[in-house]
Amino acid sequence: MTASQQKVTAYITRTVNEDVQLLTMTSNDTTWAGVEVPGGTVDAGENLETALFREVKEEADLTDVEIISYLGDNEYISRTTGERIIRHNYHLCFNGQSHDAFQVIVESNDKDNGWLYDYEWVSLSQDEELQLADKLQPGLIQLRKRILH
Repeated sequence: MTASQQKVTAYITRTVNEDVQLLTMTSNDTTWAGVEVPGGTVDAGENLETALFREVKEEADLTDVEIISYLGDNEYISRTTGERIIRHNYHLCFNGQSHDAFQVIVESNDKDNGWLYDYEWVSLSQDEELQLADKLQPGLIQLRKRILH
């Protein structure tokens, strides 16, 4: 049986002038991945919510976030390791102040330490067709269903 790995993903939104926006990221270190949202691996002994907040802090340098809802999970096989991945998707709300675009240098104990992420708040209005990396699209679909009815 293939080993499985738990991951968390943060679909962080904010509302500006009644426009719901999603925090997205890209990186020159992961151009193959396309547009993503913060998330990563759950460490040994860590619960899902602790991992979620840690990943958001490490990758986006945000702490003023709260969980709105659990968006479910999706499973897939890693193209690089062959491991079964279970990705737990969460909707979080950002309650602080932020530029519309910003950069963060990751500080972590993982392979992304030192990577530069470019962040941008993107409108989730119904006429926009935002596409995330394939492994992240299921969570975005659930998020749209819940907030855009």
